[in-house]
Parts: sequence; C-alpha cells; structure tokens
Amino acid sequence: MGITTRFYGEVVRDISSFGGFAFSAIMSVIFIFMGLISQNNEVWLFFVFGHVALIAIVFLVRLVYFKNRPEKMQHKGVLEKIEASSFPSLHAARGMFCALTIGSLIGGQFVYVLFGLLGGLVGVARVLLRRHDVVDVIFGALLGIGVYIGMLMLV
Repeated sequence: MGITTRFYGEVVRDISSFGGFAFSAIMSVIFIFMGLISQNNEVWLFFVFGHVALIAIVFLVRLVYFKNRPEKMQHKGVLEKIEASSFPSLHAARGMFCALTIGSLIGGQFVYVLFGLLGGLVGVARVLLRRHDVVDVIFGALLGIGVYIGMLMLV
C-alpha cells in the first residue's frame, strides 16, 4: 500500500468520524456547556434530544428491517444484528443533523450550505469505506434532515 493510498484511507476515515458516536458525544458536551454558560437550554436540548431521536429511530428500523452491509458482518445476538445492519446509515444521519445544527447556529446562508455539504461528505465517506451503500446513506441523510426539521418544530 502506497503512501497516497494510505493517506486517502485515513482522510476518508477521518471524515467518517464526524458522524460517529465519539464526535456526537463531544459535541453534546460542548453544547451542554454552551447552554449552561449562556443560560440557554434550548441549544443543548435541541442537539442532545435530536441525537437521541436519531439513535432511537435507527435502532427501531434496524430491529424491524435487516440489510447486510456491503462487507457483511457476523452477528449472533439482537444487538449485534442491529449493528451489522446497514440501513439507514446512522453516521450519515448524525453527520447531517450536526452539520445543519452547527450551520444554523453560526448563521448565514453560505455557512449553512457549507456545513450541509460537509454533512453529506460523511455519507460519501461511509460508501467509500464500504460500510454502507448509496441508498443507506441517502436515507440516513434524509433522516438527519427530518429530525432536524422536527426538532425545529418542537422548539
């Protein structure tokens, strides 16, 4: 494996991590602190409950509908089967939800579109890593957008 291929693989994995649990957890902590400092609970409640909604929806969909990943994963129990399922992409959903939330907080149409595109890159990275196919990513991104809009309606 050449240095270019290795670099490319690392960049794709790094982009994918913006839709991962660790990034979402860190951002949740940051939003909670922002809410405590500004005494504005709406910001962190929006972000945290949006993520809880995403996880719950993906969990329920995968519980009912199983679709193998492009590179199949072995599974024994129910939780492993949910993890082995690829539809919808939780990374794409979280990436899009985070991107739209952060973009709307910073403000401006250009920033909003830029962060939306960055959220979409998470989905592209998941396809390139062979963790999902295009359909999984599209539905994951639509789920992220839907939960974002739903949270806006609740707030």
